[in-house]
Amino acid sequence: CFERAGASRREFAKAAFLDPSAITRYFKGQRVAPRDFLDKLAAFLADRGTPLTPEEHDRLDRLCTTALAGGSRQGDQVLYWKEEAARLAATKTALTARWHEERERGVLDRRRADEILGALELELAELRERLEHTETQRDTLRDRVREQDRRLHAAADYAR
Repeated sequence: CFERAGASRREFAKAAFLDPSAITRYFKGQRVAPRDFLDKLAAFLADRGTPLTPEEHDRLDRLCTTALAGGSRQGDQVLYWKEEAARLAATKTALTARWHEERERGVLDRRRADEILGALELELAELRERLEHTETQRDTLRDRVREQDRRLHAAADYAR
């Protein structure tokens, strides 16, 4: 990866304030590189105009996690569990934030639903009132029609 950046391991060691022999051991697989090393490597390559692709970064993260988890050195195990605890804490924080957002959205949705329900209940009450008024008018008109029919029949009977 240094070749594509046109740099050497020594330049990286100097820029990242790391021991060149430690970098060599990391690259030879003699020691497991901590995540901080990967972050410094990514920054170094980005500064040189050849950043790691997201896929490369993910692959290095997975390799680092796998190496730390499977490492026989206690230091590697401790580092793995610290990183795992940090990852879980970050996940918990993200999930908690999402839960709060969803809860707030639910509260807002419930308030909006209550507002809509209130408006619909008011509209329903108005419609019922109009229906009652219309039914009263209909009944009045029926009574008038009956009365006029009765008069018409009476007049027809009288005319015969």
